[in-house]
Amino acid sequence: MRAGAVTYLFSVLGLGANLVSGIVTARGLGPSGRGLTVALSAVVQLVGFFFAMGAAQSLSYFIARRATDGPRLFTTWILILAPLSVLAIVVGELLLGTIFSVHNSQAISVGRWFMCTVVLVIALEFNAGLLLGAHDFFYFNALRFAQPALMASSLFVLWRLGALTVTSALIATTVATGIVLAVGIGRSVRRVGVGRPDMRLGLETLWYGVRGHGLLIATNLNARLDLAILPAFVAAFSVGLYSVAT
Repeated sequence: MRAGAVTYLFSVLGLGANLVSGIVTARGLGPSGRGLTVALSAVVQLVGFFFAMGAAQSLSYFIARRATDGPRLFTTWILILAPLSVLAIVVGELLLGTIFSVHNSQAISVGRWFMCTVVLVIALEFNAGLLLGAHDFFYFNALRFAQPALMASSLFVLWRLGALTVTSALIATTVATGIVLAVGIGRSVRRVGVGRPDMRLGLETLWYGVRGHGLLIATNLNARLDLAILPAFVAAFSVGLYSVAT
């Protein structure tokens, strides 16, 4: 009951932080800047979730079932996700030209470097599985709130300083995610441990993650597909108005 209450509490706090970020970006960047920022974030998140291959679901299940496998799974899944992260970047870079074809070259150039942050999205899924598998629910939820809270704080400061642009907003998002990930990985190393890789166990857990991957993909497609594909048909101004309205 305590873990459930903590989860609901941090979920509500996270929604509040996301609301602040949405208001700040809408006011500070205007419809065009807001549209471009939201669209790039949606594309990166969708690509990241797709290539995470159910890491969070698989690791949380197998580590919770047998904690002694945790150290081996930690190392093995890093080896599994490393090439998938590279593939995610390549696919994302190829998609940018199509999705943002109606936008100026600056939008695509900004998206080029931001697409590399898909690695952080995949790593967050990996770390979430480790913490949940270790039953470290408070730390998992605290980090889940810390990311949007850091983003909202940094965006608000940039806005008040008159330094909020699409590039600075994406940099702030990247830095906030990187900080949360670094803290989370450090916690996972202490709680789960690091061991020798076991590819046989890795393939077994990967197959489990792939089989349950459809639900995660379907959920995120329902939540973000509209913002990810709209830039291919309308200008950033319209995407920004749509994102605020929805």
